[in-house]
Amino acid sequence: MFMRAATQKKYGPPSVMSVRAINRPVVSDETLLIRVKAAAVNPYDWRFMRGKPKLLRLKSGVFGPKTPILGVDFAGIVEDVGARVTGYAPGDAVFGLKAGTFTEYLTALPSQIAKKPAHLSFEEAAGVPASAYTSLQALRNCGGIQSGMKVLINGASGGVGTFAVQLAKYFGTHVTSVCSGRNTELVASLGADEVIDYTQTDLAVLDQRFDIVLDNVGNHSIRVFESLRTPEGTYVAVAAGNISRLLWLAVRKAKRSVTMFGNPNPTDLELLRTLLESRTLRVVIDRVFPLEQVGEAIGYLEAGRARGKVLVSMETT
Repeated sequence: MFMRAATQKKYGPPSVMSVRAINRPVVSDETLLIRVKAAAVNPYDWRFMRGKPKLLRLKSGVFGPKTPILGVDFAGIVEDVGARVTGYAPGDAVFGLKAGTFTEYLTALPSQIAKKPAHLSFEEAAGVPASAYTSLQALRNCGGIQSGMKVLINGASGGVGTFAVQLAKYFGTHVTSVCSGRNTELVASLGADEVIDYTQTDLAVLDQRFDIVLDNVGNHSIRVFESLRTPEGTYVAVAAGNISRLLWLAVRKAKRSVTMFGNPNPTDLELLRTLLESRTLRVVIDRVFPLEQVGEAIGYLEAGRARGKVLVSMETT
């Protein structure tokens, strides 16, 4: 049997993406077959679509993409369950994270998914895993977040940033968020205590200091961000930001300046599901594109103006 999938045969601009028919995957004893309803677009996608920086090609393929289907998070409906899988049945609505989600069907391990909160749409649920994992682990694992801390979130209106604001408030901190003027109202509605319009206020001259400086953009020098820390504070640069900066920080190994890449795991996915169920977290969606326009969706995110998440729907138009 066949299914539609968005694929790329070479690196390049959004036009390299095309939808074609490929073989539908077959469930194994240990996996589930899921009919994908929606998938999210992440910075990962446009970097691997273009193969830039070229150092990334050591992972994705030196001469061309080794894995032609992009996308890492999704929501859908269980179609079939492997003989050794427990806890799920056909018809269950689920969401999760694995590679290759811009497709109508995929197989996943039980550890890669969780049951979708009933009040969330499939688009909303698909927008959660990658960005929320990154936000949670950046604040908790890297920043050591604790109640009463002061947290600065740069790029607060993007996919990672919108979750970071909400999670920082969940942990009981005072949150200062940085975004453009057109997004200040949105970020304030997510719980930010203070919102800085970067077009009006230069972070380089900001006289406040923070226990955690979370950078999702990389639009200032490392020196500027490090100057915003308290003496015991931490500067965390996440994978959504500038790749060259992330590599330099990884090599530099400064004690209180760290690079953050999300680490998917079932424990954190269950925590996120619980926070969604209690409506502690909400998902901000900018636009939803059909699968046939996946290239345009990736290009839209790459342009850097998205508010919250950009989604791809597998529903036929």
